[in-house]
Formats: sequence, structure tokens, C-alpha cells
Amino acid sequence: MITCTRIKLHVFCDASEKAFLAVGYFKIISEDEVDISFVMAKSRVSPLRPMSIPRMELQAAVLGSRLAQTIKDNHEIQIDTTHSWSDSRTVLCWIRSSERK
Repeated sequence: MITCTRIKLHVFCDASEKAFLAVGYFKIISEDEVDISFVMAKSRVSPLRPMSIPRMELQAAVLGSRLAQTIKDNHEIQIDTTHSWSDSRTVLCWIRSSERK
């Protein structure tokens, strides 16, 4: 029997001209091994009205945030920490800014 010591949720988000997406994984750390397990993914096609890539990346971050909350609400296991990942520096600066909190 494997005893689970920690469970971490990692959510990755990204966007392109055609779509944006978010995907969630559990990182399960036990005494002697680490397992990665796919949990859930969501994707959306870009709207008909053209949107800038930074705006699409922000939409992906929002989708990732909602995906993380859905995973937390619908699983009975105890998630120790949640990590969100984005490759867009613009989105990270927007999230950290205090202008529109």
C-alpha cells in the first residue's frame, strides 16, 4: 500500500491565434516515488471578432483559474498546493498589478 504524503495541483494555460486552453495535473508525492496524473482540460476556439494574443493569453489564465476551482470543488482528496503556469509575461504582469484589483 502506498501512503500519499502530498498532492499538488498544477494548471497550465496557453493561447494562440486560433484557440486558448488550460490543463490540470495532480503531482502525487509518496514516500518513495512521484506520480503525475492528468485530471482535466478545457479549450475554447478564439472568438470571431479578432483578439490580440495578450488578451487571448489572459482569457487562457481565466480559464485556468476556473479549471483549478472546478477540480478543487469536485474532488474529495485534499490538495495541498495549487500552482498555475503561463508562458506570457504580459499576463503575469497584469495579474500582479494593483491597478484593477
